[in-house]
Amino acid sequence: MGINMTRLGIVSLFFGLVSICSQPSAFAETPSNTISKGSIQTSIAPADSQRGLLDPYNITNVKITTHDNLQLDGRLYDPKLSRFPGKRPALIFTNSWTLDEYEYEIQARKFAAKGYIVLAYSTRGFGGSEGFVTVAGPNDVRDFSTVIDWLEVNTRVNPDKIGMSGVSYGAGLSLMAAAFEPRIKVVASMSGWGNLQQSLYRNDTIQKTWLDILVGSGKMKGRLDPDIFQQIKDMELRTDPIATRVWAALRSPETYIEQINARGVPVFLENSYLDALFPPL
Repeated sequence: MGINMTRLGIVSLFFGLVSICSQPSAFAETPSNTISKGSIQTSIAPADSQRGLLDPYNITNVKITTHDNLQLDGRLYDPKLSRFPGKRPALIFTNSWTLDEYEYEIQARKFAAKGYIVLAYSTRGFGGSEGFVTVAGPNDVRDFSTVIDWLEVNTRVNPDKIGMSGVSYGAGLSLMAAAFEPRIKVVASMSGWGNLQQSLYRNDTIQKTWLDILVGSGKMKGRLDPDIFQQIKDMELRTDPIATRVWAALRSPETYIEQINARGVPVFLENSYLDALFPPL
């Protein structure tokens, strides 16, 4: 579940090969010094200590209000208007299991230095974000749209040039976003899952070691939804295997392959054959 920096480096190559990551300067449009605040609630706290006069971007810690009035922690890397005028392409990073919006600090700075707006955010229940971890549940899916709405209101983002990426938990979420959010134009998924049942309940057999690791770390570093514990109990007791499959299918990118393919979204997938939790299937 840890971050492989070599894998993260592949993101740069992938995004450089697809349309969203053509030379950022080619995406520049009419410069704008104003951003409409609209009706979306937002909170932005400047990270003044990290603002270098020579840096081509600013960094701010932000709060994003969800549809159910919760606050998600985010970190915005915003290219300076003087260096990169006009609308900008954007990249959204989602956190790995138990991690937060600081996970992709190095990669985010590299993309911002090239003119990309980068927003890394902590999903519900992790980091400083409110709410509970539901493992890519309906609210997590709805948050994809909320995050992009926030970008459109508070930055100079080009809505036709938005990509999403993540590792492990963030990888699966990125694939879900490709299925549900039409403004996501490209995805890079590293060490994520395709079928949650195959990962956690393969052949109707609980993967106890991995579940113990995930739940134990999740309890230490996050706030797990009580339903997760009920689902695990049902798996252990084989209370209702069909219901378990339904719960997992709702949270599996594989379920939404047709939607992803219908949109024609370029997708980069990376999984290791040595990964016992999310191997290539």
